[in-house]
Amino acid sequence: MSSPSFGNTSIDQSPLSLGSRAGRGAVFAYAFVIIYASLNPFFGWRIPESFGLFSWPRYLNGFEMALNVLAYLPLGGMLAAIQLRSPRQRDRPGDAMRVLYRVGFVGFALSALMECLQTMLPVRVASPVDLMANTAGTLIGASALVSR
Repeated sequence: MSSPSFGNTSIDQSPLSLGSRAGRGAVFAYAFVIIYASLNPFFGWRIPESFGLFSWPRYLNGFEMALNVLAYLPLGGMLAAIQLRSPRQRDRPGDAMRVLYRVGFVGFALSALMECLQTMLPVRVASPVDLMANTAGTLIGASALVSR
C-alpha cells in the first residue's frame, strides 16, 4: 500500500531528507553562534581609519589560536557531513578533495567576514592569524569526516 500524498508531496519523507534538513539547521545555528561570539559586544561600531586585517599582530597567543581552531572544528565537520550525505556526491571520484575545497572556502569566507567586521569594533582585534586558525579548524573538522 502506498503512502497518501497530497499533490506532488508525499507525507512520508525519507530519513536522508529529514537528516539533511536537521543538519542544515544545525549548521546555521552554529554559524550564528560564531557570528555572535565574533561580534560581541555589539556597541561602539566605527569606520576604521586603516584596514588592520593585513598587519601581523604584535604577539601570538597560543591559547587564542587553539581556541579559534577548536571553535571552527564543528562547523567543518557539519558542513562535510551534509555534503557527504548528499546523494549527488556519493561514490564519485575525487569527492573527498571536492568536499574539502568547498568546506575550506566556506570556513575561510565566514572567518574573513568576521575579521573584516571586527575591524569596525574598537574592543576587538582582527588578525590574519585568526583567519588562518579559523580556516585550519574548518579544514581539520572536515578532514576528520572525509578521511573515514
